[in-house]
Amino acid sequence: MPPSTFVETPKSTSAAAISRGWELVRDNPGVLIGATVLGWVITLGVAFVPVLGWIVGIVLVGGLDYLFIRRIRGEAVQVATFSPASTSPSCT
Repeated sequence: MPPSTFVETPKSTSAAAISRGWELVRDNPGVLIGATVLGWVITLGVAFVPVLGWIVGIVLVGGLDYLFIRRIRGEAVQVATFSPASTSPSCT
């Protein structure tokens, strides 16, 4: 059998994943918890409008995921990063 060309990666355990997640929130509590609570409040506010609530909820979850991914990559984030409008190009 030929030698494997794949690189072995260390296996991740559930405990290691939870530990890394806790470190992420512990190191950035203000912006991560603040953006999460802000997203929940906005989603609850528009949840009573049938279609708009779903659309806004999906967009806000996407923004929240983007915020967390940028933080995991080591990039600086702020609550404005959570807003979809913050990624649009300037119209000047």
